[in-house]
Amino acid sequence: MVKHRCKQKEKGLNRVLLILVILLMNITAKAQTLSLEQCIDTALIYNRNIKLSQHDVEISTEKNREIRGNLLPKLNGIADYRYYTDLPYQIMPAEAFGGPAGTYKEVQFGVPQSMNANLQLAVPLFNSTALKCCKNLKNSY
Repeated sequence: MVKHRCKQKEKGLNRVLLILVILLMNITAKAQTLSLEQCIDTALIYNRNIKLSQHDVEISTEKNREIRGNLLPKLNGIADYRYYTDLPYQIMPAEAFGGPAGTYKEVQFGVPQSMNANLQLAVPLFNSTALKCCKNLKNSY
């Protein structure tokens, strides 16, 4: 008798669980409805091929700008300042300075401070490859 009641309780619990699962499935199974325009927009946004082709277009426009930039003049400037705290010594024969023969004297060459400046201007007069590329670009548009 006790076993019979346990089986009835199990059947009742199984029925309740089954009803709950069916109700939950109905709630979550509702589909999202989209219009044709929304589907097309979503496909265009998430399409990998379209994104790759857009990146290719961006790369080609940057390459075009680079080719045109090769025809422009370029100006480079460099400035350099050096301060030598300890100038190196060199050993010279003392005879060169009117001293006795066979003796040597320590001599320092150079200045303790040095400043250099350099400007370089490069103007392309004729660049056939860049000109051909620019002509091809104009024809492609």
